[in-house]
This record gives sequence, structure tokens and C-alpha cells, in this order.
Amino acid sequence: MYPITNISYSFDVATDWGLDPNAMYPIKILCVPAMCTKNGHFAYQEFEFGQYDLVVISDIEYFRQSEIHQWIKENNIKNYVLALGGLHPGTELLSNELYRPWWSFNLLKFNQQETSSQSPEFDFDCLLGARRPHRDFAMLALQHTGLINTSIATYRDFFHGATVNNQNQEFANMFPEQTLNFPYVSDNLNPAWEVNQPLDRSISPYMPWNIYHRCRYSIVCETLGTGDCFFMSEKTAKAIFAGRVFLMFSNKDFLSNLRSLGFETFGSVIDESYDSNPLDFERFTLIMQQMTWLAEQDYSQVMAKLKPVIEHNKNRLFELQKEKQSQMKLLLDHKLKS
Repeated sequence: MYPITNISYSFDVATDWGLDPNAMYPIKILCVPAMCTKNGHFAYQEFEFGQYDLVVISDIEYFRQSEIHQWIKENNIKNYVLALGGLHPGTELLSNELYRPWWSFNLLKFNQQETSSQSPEFDFDCLLGARRPHRDFAMLALQHTGLINTSIATYRDFFHGATVNNQNQEFANMFPEQTLNFPYVSDNLNPAWEVNQPLDRSISPYMPWNIYHRCRYSIVCETLGTGDCFFMSEKTAKAIFAGRVFLMFSNKDFLSNLRSLGFETFGSVIDESYDSNPLDFERFTLIMQQMTWLAEQDYSQVMAKLKPVIEHNKNRLFELQKEKQSQMKLLLDHKLKS
């Protein structure tokens, strides 16, 4: 019997797979983040992969399956299981692989459901996090429509981001009358409503309940705003967990991919045709139009119509977690028995 070698840095791979880091197993198991020997990816460290009977791999970001396969080949890893964090077009999962949205499930470990009886006084919450081009657009849209004055928005510079494409200036040119609010904290936000003080990246798994209870709807700006990868992070999971009606600033077909996981979206009320538009600036412009339209609707009627969707999605989030945990257990049991 052997102890697990569990390389844990920003997250715990063994726990992700339901393994007990302190238990003994009949084979030698190494648990590592995907791409961990690549400089800049979680842990730049060399391993003697060949001495292990099984390598358990977790990707919590959105590496392409082909990239991880190449890394596996380069390191001569013969026997492994792999959990992907994102799905790219053309991904065909092998028998020892699966997809699971790690960040969404991580959120469930830190939060409990809350309800509120108060009537929300603001239109949207829009908590933008690290700077990205599509988040620039969302902020400019709030400014352009005047919804910035009736919403709670934050766009802080201590969440260090990176420009993922050159759309910042392109989007700015669409709003020549606006100067981007960055960094920005809404005057409507009472500091007592914040998740925690001081604010830093550690707040990402925690629910901003005090803000949600005061806003009618959410504007969700996912990690990715362009490209072809479906990456469901805690940002989407927060909106689902909290029972929010939301508009989604993300890449093309995000809502369609969400539905493929068993979730429902809000097409019975909101025109969600924006989701299929392949041009980022057109897709985001259509979302901006829905922002204005939704703010003008009767809130109680919208919520009454969408209540079944909201309840289904909250239940589905937990169902999906159980399904993925069961799949991961089956993969491991098969490897341990064989």
C-alpha cells in the first residue's frame, strides 16, 4: 500500500477527484494540475512520472485537450485520468477523461442559500472583476444607456487582468461620447454590502448576497468574452445558485452550451438570439439592447414567469456536481481495479 503524492498549489487535485490525501492505496498515485511542469502554469517543477502507476490530472482552467495530450506525451505519462476545465470545439473525450466545471463546483463548498423578502431598488448588479475587453464593453454599455445610475457596478484595478485581444479600442470607438469608468465603484454601493474586507482575489468563491438582494437582475461577464472555448466559471454559478435572471457577456454559444449541460435560460422572456451571433461587437450590442428592454419590464411579472427556470437551474447545479463526481469515481475505481 502506498500514500498519494498530491501536488497541491492553488487547488487540491486529490480532493477534486474524491481521493483521500491521507489514505493508502494499492498503487502509486501522483495527483497533479494539468501542464504543471510548464513554466507559469501552477507549479514549475519536474516529476519522475514513470515511477507512478497512475497520474491523476486536473485542469481547472481551459487548456485545449490537444495541448494537455501533448504535455502527457512529452512527459511519457502512460496511465492517467484527466478532468478538463473547459470544452473547445472538436473535443472528443477519451474513456479516461471527462469535463467538469471546477470553479462552479468549488463555489458550492463555501456558500449556503439565502433568501430576501425586500424589494430590490436597483436594476442590475454588474461586478466586473479583472479587466477584459468584453467587460469594458459592459461598463461602457451601462454608461451609454444610463443604467449605471440605477445599478450597482464595480470594476476594480486590483484584480489584475490581461488584454486577451485588441478589442478594447474597437469597443471604445463604439462609444465615442464615453470615457470608460475604470477603476470604478458605484455610488449606489454601500461598503457594508461587500463580501469581505479587504477585497482581493480570495473573494471569488463567495456570494455577494447583500448586493444581489438589492438588484433586480445580473449582468454576468464570464472569464472569456471571445474565442471558441466554453468555460463555465464561478461567475455563472453564482448567478444560478442565487436564482438570478441574467444577461451573459461571454463568447458565442455560451448559453447554448449551458443548456447542453441541462440548464435552462431565459428565452421565454429575453431575446437570447444574441448568443449565436459570431461577431463580438454585434453580440454585445444586442445584449445592451436587452439590458435597456429588461430594465423597463415589470419585475414581478418577469420573475413570476421565470420562477420555474430559476428553480430548475438551482437544482441542476447540484445534480450536475453529483453526476460529475460519480463519473470521476467510476474512472478512478476502474483504474484501481485494473
